This record gives sequence, C-alpha cells and structure tokens, in this order.
Amino acid sequence: MPSEDPDSFTTDREVLPGDRNYSAERHVAPAEPPLPPRRTYPKSLLIIGALFATALLVGGFIWLRMFLGDPAARNDLGPEPLTTLTPRAGTPMPLQTVKVGERVHIQGLYGDGSFMVVRHEWSPEGDLPTSLGRQYLNLEVRYDAGEGSLFIKPDFFAAYDVNKNEYLSGIGSGKEPIQPQELKNGKSATGWVSIEMPPGRSFFVVSDEGINPLVMVDIPGP
Repeated sequence: MPSEDPDSFTTDREVLPGDRNYSAERHVAPAEPPLPPRRTYPKSLLIIGALFATALLVGGFIWLRMFLGDPAARNDLGPEPLTTLTPRAGTPMPLQTVKVGERVHIQGLYGDGSFMVVRHEWSPEGDLPTSLGRQYLNLEVRYDAGEGSLFIKPDFFAAYDVNKNEYLSGIGSGKEPIQPQELKNGKSATGWVSIEMPPGRSFFVVSDEGINPLVMVDIPGP
C-alpha cells in the first residue's frame, strides 16, 4: 500500500506555517499618497497685509479718542440735550402744593418760570387698554420760561395715591404728550401728561432737572 505523504496530500485548506510547502511572503504596506505641496505667499504680500491691519487698528484708536472727546459727536447717540449752562447753587425750592388751574412760580437748575395744570380728566379708555382697576389720569400742563432755561422730560412727572404708591407717566391714552425740550426765556409749551393708575384722589408731582420735587398738584377723583 503506497504511503501517503501528508505534505503532498492535496486539500483545499489554506497553507499554514509549519507545512513544508509554506513560504512566508513579505507583505509591504501600500505607500501613502504624497501630500500636496505647501502653499506659500510672496513675502511682499505678507508685509502689505500686516501694514494694512496695523493701519486699521491705529485709525480705529484715533477715531475712538476723537469720538469720546467730542461732546457733539456723543450727542448723536440719542435725543438727550447737552447744555453748557451752569446749574444754580444752593438748595432746591421748597415743595409747593397747588390745585388744578393755579399757576405757580418754579425755579429749576438752569432757570425759572411758571407751571400749571390747566385741566385734568379721568378716562377708562385710550389707544391702549388699561390694566384691571385702573384708568388714565390725563393732565394738560403748561410751562412758561423766565430767565435761563427750563427742561421738560417725562422723567419729571409722577403721581401718588393716598397710600403713597407711585405711578409714572406713560403712553397709550391717546392724548398728545408734551414734548421733551429745552424751554428758553420767553417761550412756552403746552401738552398732556398721562398716568395709568387706580382712579381716586391723587397727587401729581413735578420735579426739576435734578429730580427735586417742585410742585404737588392735588387731583380730585372721578
């Protein structure tokens, strides 16, 4: 019986290490693709870019210094009036209590004049609805400037109920509000101040440019 050489016996199995006909093949990893060439820029272009960036920084710094040092430029940011007037020295005038229709002399920080509430009304309706339990207190006011200047701003108006709760002027009543302005010698201004608050006896307070109370007007309820 012929001998069977296990190494010559043909099978479909994979040749493994230890078999006579196994030969180790050297496996070489495929070479990686070459990197693209690095982009370079001319040295003159880099210098121009650096000079341009430096010029922008210097120009911005100069503009900022000029802007901060120029009051006229800062005034473009909003409607807040700038004045070269010097506020008066001394203590504010004592608070004066008047009624609707009474004219009273006032002394502000930059001038004097007169003020009065021409008339008032309580209204449950306006261009915007009021909150529950509130109405619009609409007051027609008049300023007359004397010496110097009187400044008018919504921040100078407030109302208080009998419990000393504060209510500030606002919009929504449909009345033409008095405009913020500098009122100079001999000029007058008339307009409305509207305050949303619970109806009832209240006290309308007008302040000067330093928010010092000048006048308190006794307002009857509806």
